[in-house]
Amino acid sequence: MSKKRGAGKKGKGNKRQEDSDEEEVKAPPKGRGGRKQDSDEEEEVKAPPKKRGGRKQASDDEEEEEEKAPPPKKGGKKQQSDEEDEEDEKPAQGKGRGKGKPTVQDDDEETNGNGNDDVVIEEAETKLPTKPAPKSTKKGRNNNNNNSNVEPAAGGGNKRSTATMKSIMADATRAGVKGSVTSQFTVKLDNINLEFSGKHLLEDTSMTLAFGHRYGLVGPNGSGKSTLMRALGRREIGGIPKNIQVLYVEQEVEGAPDKSALDMVVEADTERLELLKTQKELEAKRIEVEAKDEYDEDLQEEITETHKRLHDIGAHSAEHRARVILTGLQFTERMQTCPTQELSGGWRMRIALARSLFCRPHLLLLDEPSNHLDLYACFWLEGFLSKWKKTLLVVSHDVDMLNAICTDIIQLDPAQKKLVQFRGNYDNYLAAADLRRAEYNKAYKKQCDMENEIKRLKNQTQTSQKPKAGKKGKENNNQGRTSGAGSQARAIAKKIEDWEKAPKLPPPAKDYNVKFGWDDPESLPHPVLQVRGVSFTYPGETRQIFKNLELGVDLDLRVAVVGRNGVGKSTLMKIVLGELVPTAGEVIHANKLKIAYFSQHFVDTLPLDISAVDYLRKTFKLDEKEARKYLGRFGITKEQQVNLLSTLSGGQKSRVMFCNLALQNPHIMFLDEPTNHLDIESIEALAEGLRNFKGGVFLITHNQRLIAASCDRVWIVEGNQTVTVWKDEFKEYQKAVMQTLEFDDSDEEN
Repeated sequence: MSKKRGAGKKGKGNKRQEDSDEEEVKAPPKGRGGRKQDSDEEEEVKAPPKKRGGRKQASDDEEEEEEKAPPPKKGGKKQQSDEEDEEDEKPAQGKGRGKGKPTVQDDDEETNGNGNDDVVIEEAETKLPTKPAPKSTKKGRNNNNNNSNVEPAAGGGNKRSTATMKSIMADATRAGVKGSVTSQFTVKLDNINLEFSGKHLLEDTSMTLAFGHRYGLVGPNGSGKSTLMRALGRREIGGIPKNIQVLYVEQEVEGAPDKSALDMVVEADTERLELLKTQKELEAKRIEVEAKDEYDEDLQEEITETHKRLHDIGAHSAEHRARVILTGLQFTERMQTCPTQELSGGWRMRIALARSLFCRPHLLLLDEPSNHLDLYACFWLEGFLSKWKKTLLVVSHDVDMLNAICTDIIQLDPAQKKLVQFRGNYDNYLAAADLRRAEYNKAYKKQCDMENEIKRLKNQTQTSQKPKAGKKGKENNNQGRTSGAGSQARAIAKKIEDWEKAPKLPPPAKDYNVKFGWDDPESLPHPVLQVRGVSFTYPGETRQIFKNLELGVDLDLRVAVVGRNGVGKSTLMKIVLGELVPTAGEVIHANKLKIAYFSQHFVDTLPLDISAVDYLRKTFKLDEKEARKYLGRFGITKEQQVNLLSTLSGGQKSRVMFCNLALQNPHIMFLDEPTNHLDIESIEALAEGLRNFKGGVFLITHNQRLIAASCDRVWIVEGNQTVTVWKDEFKEYQKAVMQTLEFDDSDEEN
């Protein structure tokens, strides 16, 4: 009698499952000899055909360990291997400007995050393909706080179980975005409602943050981006799983006399510190056990798991990783090791950013991280975040950064009070948003046409219902017509009723357009500004900042001054402006030369207790009508014009200052970090305004798009007492700088 072969092989992790839709593979029919059918099971697997030679039946243990994978789907296409499946589920990479054709995703289409160039409009509620979480007999503990580390079990707990769960999480993270990890650490929020100072910002909207994706949050100034980020960071929006570690960089660290920047960054990983402490305690116990000539198997297993977890989190390379991050953010060796109380608020804000990058939480929230950085640090941060393997949500007004790092864009639509998700980087989003807007306008026009048709039908019905005078003899002849007219009237009434019950689209939002412009200055003979043999040293110091500078500025020059923080960019601007007197040499201004200066600390000069209209009227002796005209020209609404300056957002205050510059009618504008508070649309408007301005531009900024779009010359200040004129395009300068920056590629977990 022939023996039944093994029912199949059960591979570990090779079989795909769906939580709610399991595939069933039918058992084979009875063969010759009346072989008995297997008993009912949850899943029956077809036995493979018998090979020549009559291989012996596999044992029950082997049958439980090995099970044949389910057959391929219809069409004969071979099932992909696990490696191919895992590759398919990796998020899209931000690779610059996307050129794919925008397409609209159906409501029931799943989000695959496959990184292609097609732009897909997604609903906020995104469906993600998932795999089941791996089974484990050891219990782990969820982290209930919002810092970036998993705390030990309260009251001592089971350290072995905790270490095991941490190890599982680390292994899953290093493996990439794979089924169960994607599901376990994905944040899906529904029914989001958000308000600020009584103003409704979001109403009944939703958002999905898939693990391993990098999202850019965009929207106009004042739409509520920072309010949303703060609410997420403080877990004020319900629905964030407790096992998700959330970190929001909100404020600078406090300076300390006994701690350096390096100390603060390394100590941010409290799990590492705790594991090192545990390791020390366990080693002491091991020595005691060995002294008694004994062996504790449980103790040795705990020591092994602790060592493994320390290896998984890269504890041995912690200081190196911290130094790489601080160096990338432009901390010198001395600044990394000096007491933090000696550093300014801007540098302590960079320490806070460095700590968040070092901790690597499941969900990192960054609100305008480049505001406190110089151009070099922005280049480094862009490269670092483009390799971020966990979930990132960033608000940035730097288009180049959004294009380089983002796999998805979330638009905060203030008109609809909704969050709308798009796949791809910022350029992809622009194309998809234009398509979505066109489709919405088309649908709204169709609705308006239908509304007009309903009005016509209502008027027609009312007219037909009015009694008409006629001869009584004709009543019998009209009975047939009356029957037909009644049927038509009922159809019209049903159409009107259906229309009135149907949901209506709100009017489309007005396009958010911002335009900046300055009047052309009067002509002046060349050169309008000269720097001749200028050297400079600050009083009381011996270090010379500049030596024998020879520079010239004309009305057709648009120059960007770049370099690391602290090398003298702002000092050079103040020397050229005449605010600082050279130690040697001279700065010559042409007669009648008018200069306007935008300082990055302009808020300190604004009287916050008066309105924007009153500020311009008092400063430039204008009447109210003329003041309003200038404010409107720079996008300040009628309501904002009469509000106190203290109530305006940072971007709105910046526009008031640009009005100030316009009213000065300058020949040359000196702009020191003018984009710090501007949204993307305002930065694009500023770039266009500077291109059209017929005067000179002297610009210091970390915004790459503004430099590339508005400047035709780059001056490099490198801290070597000179100013170098870059003779190539700005994009080539970007590439040259990126080659000099160090990124830590050795750490797989990022």
